[in-house]
Amino acid sequence: MNQFSSFEREKVLKKMSEDTLDLLVIGGGITGAGIALDAQVRGSTPV
Repeated sequence: MNQFSSFEREKVLKKMSEDTLDLLVIGGGITGAGIALDAQVRGSTPV
């Protein structure tokens, strides 16, 4: 999943429901970006 678009919302939500996630960051503000960066540095793979 490279881009989240409202046009592909159903497809994205279906794929997300089929995968097991280590971490789900909701929001892309400074805190969300920091959490995503920290998870990446610790070895989590972005989806």
